[in-house]
Amino acid sequence: MVAKQFLMVALAALLITGCKSDAPNEDVSSCVYSYDNSSSSMEWTAYKFTNNTPVKGTFNEMNISTISSAKTVEELIGSLGFTIPISSLETMDELKNSNIINGFFTFMGMETLKGNVVAVEGDQLTFEVSLNKIKEKVTGSYTMNGDVLSFHGTMNLSLFQAGKAIEALNAQCGINHKGEDGITVVSDSVDIHFTTRLVKTCN
Repeated sequence: MVAKQFLMVALAALLITGCKSDAPNEDVSSCVYSYDNSSSSMEWTAYKFTNNTPVKGTFNEMNISTISSAKTVEELIGSLGFTIPISSLETMDELKNSNIINGFFTFMGMETLKGNVVAVEGDQLTFEVSLNKIKEKVTGSYTMNGDVLSFHGTMNLSLFQAGKAIEALNAQCGINHKGEDGITVVSDSVDIHFTTRLVKTCN
């Protein structure tokens, strides 16, 4: 009787094994990434005087474009583009805002600052930026902390032939751009820090 029961169990196991698919279990869930338009900020840091004293600011308005959704973070980031109204520049000082807008950007005939991502390689992002009717690339590093994307890069204004605009800014700002050594100077380098939040949606 025991032998008969054992035989039946063994036969059932054989049938179950024979009918089992060799295909691996598939994860039926899928995730896509999208952009949260309400979460972006861009901080810029310029430098004046020979000791490179920082001057910080941001923009109160940014229009960011991306594809509606992407299967990977890299695909979504690679579609990022931006248009920033120059009039939204903010330094928390109305006179300084006016000096930069009228002494620098207006000299170049600019009403908007535009750019878009052209390459995503490892932890490096490359933007193509339009400034002074010239398009140049700005490369920096990015990190993902949870769903928050942070980008750090440096724009070299000399690549955009902005020397005359810097001179116009110095003239507009006058003594405020003259250091204790009597030298008036604004650096060609402007640091950029951009942050935004990506939305991950899974089925």
